[in-house]
Amino acid sequence: MNKKVVFQCCTPFVLAPRRSPFAYLLRYFSTQTNKRPTIQPQRKGPSYIVHKKPSFPTQQKDERKAISKVEGERKPDRDMPHFLRKKTLKEKLEYFSQRGDVERAEMVAEKMPRSIFKYENLIVACGRAKRIKQAIKYFNELKKSRELPSIFAYNKILSAILNGEGNIEEKFMHVIDEMERKKVLMNIETFNVFMKGMIQFARFDEAIEIATHVVKGEDTNLTGSAEVCKPDIATWSLLLTAHGKKVLREMKDTGSVTPDLQVVTNEMRDAFKGVLDVWEEMKKLRIQPDTHFCNTFLNICRSANQPSIIFEVYGDMRKANVRPDLFTYDLLVSTCYKTGRVSYAFDLFEEVIKKDLKFDLRLCNSFLRVANTNVKTPNQLDEVDKIRKNVLEVMRVQQIKPDGATFDILFSSLGRTKNLEEIPKYWKMMEENRINPTLHTYTALIGAYTEFNMIDEIQNIYNKIKESGAQLSAITVNKLIRAYKSANRFDLLESFLQDIRNQSSRYTNSHYEDKK
Repeated sequence: MNKKVVFQCCTPFVLAPRRSPFAYLLRYFSTQTNKRPTIQPQRKGPSYIVHKKPSFPTQQKDERKAISKVEGERKPDRDMPHFLRKKTLKEKLEYFSQRGDVERAEMVAEKMPRSIFKYENLIVACGRAKRIKQAIKYFNELKKSRELPSIFAYNKILSAILNGEGNIEEKFMHVIDEMERKKVLMNIETFNVFMKGMIQFARFDEAIEIATHVVKGEDTNLTGSAEVCKPDIATWSLLLTAHGKKVLREMKDTGSVTPDLQVVTNEMRDAFKGVLDVWEEMKKLRIQPDTHFCNTFLNICRSANQPSIIFEVYGDMRKANVRPDLFTYDLLVSTCYKTGRVSYAFDLFEEVIKKDLKFDLRLCNSFLRVANTNVKTPNQLDEVDKIRKNVLEVMRVQQIKPDGATFDILFSSLGRTKNLEEIPKYWKMMEENRINPTLHTYTALIGAYTEFNMIDEIQNIYNKIKESGAQLSAITVNKLIRAYKSANRFDLLESFLQDIRNQSSRYTNSHYEDKK
């Protein structure tokens, strides 16, 4: 009997050597008493046996399904950005509302009590996501609560309506009428949103009237108890935009916009007087303009074909120490292209390089268009060549990927500067960037080869156009006719005109059959 007991106690030590005797004794007594004690493991020392609680995967899945049904199958908190996990609910709601993430904003708002802050941020989120009906729904829920909507909520619902589509003017004016009935005190943001709405609805006179009252510090009488507000730079920008839009509409109706940018008539000066008065008034009051205001002014001047005013305003920007951005330079460079100011564009390119600004594709294409101008002097030819090479080098260094318009401009400029040896190089770049040639590309190549009467290359391009099945544009037809005439190839001209007749007849017959 004693031997049998000794055999049972010693069996664990005989069967498993190189283990701690304490662990095997623990296993032995646990099997005898049918208990499974748990011991926390230590980081150092002998290893202990840890008996974990059994996991039940089916039970966990059932719990997850129940949670997903309650939350409406929304994303759990683990999908939330890492830096937001330790933030408060208010901070999370503000973050998602500014980004226009309506789903996550609603998920956070469900955990918060009913408050003005909650509904205001939900309205902001819906406005940024252009969900106007949902924004109006939350605004109506806020009005049904005990707490009245704040001026911030009214401003955000007005901004959300302006971002929508369809008949938004009626909804916008309905909110304005409600504010008048309730005699809500407006702040400067309310006036700015109201002016923005009037400009969007093409009611420029009303926008100018309300902005003039705000700028002069007068009572606007927009509500029963209006508040005299101090204008900010956004107010001046909206006043300038209203004057500019009004001027452009009048010029379009009267046909006073001249295509020649060098000519500035007295009628245009008189029509442009309201825009210039805003600029002069700001100078008198010593109001510091910002980049957005100056870009708005430059864009209005470019649309009204006022290049002299554009460069004058840019000079005032330098004096006021306003830092221009890429859009400012794009406006200036496009004006240089239209007016043929190659030297000024070259100075602007060096200025951008000195300020260490990162180019974008739009600005690069604008500089390349300057290289496509009709140069008259050898000095301008050198400047144009430098601009093209420097822009391509900047695109290579800053890894700016060109598009089809980039190569269209390059091929067109090579004919003007007589650098046809670079055409294979740019064609190879086009293939490396996997850009397929379009009708504009072929038209630019025809214009380049026409300068040297390279009729064989022109004919090859025309054959490629016919193979692609593209319909010829008026510009392409005129360039081909000019190329055949300059090369005295009237036989090719006659066959080309015959192709055009056949193509037009086919188009007419197909159009007639479609109508039948």
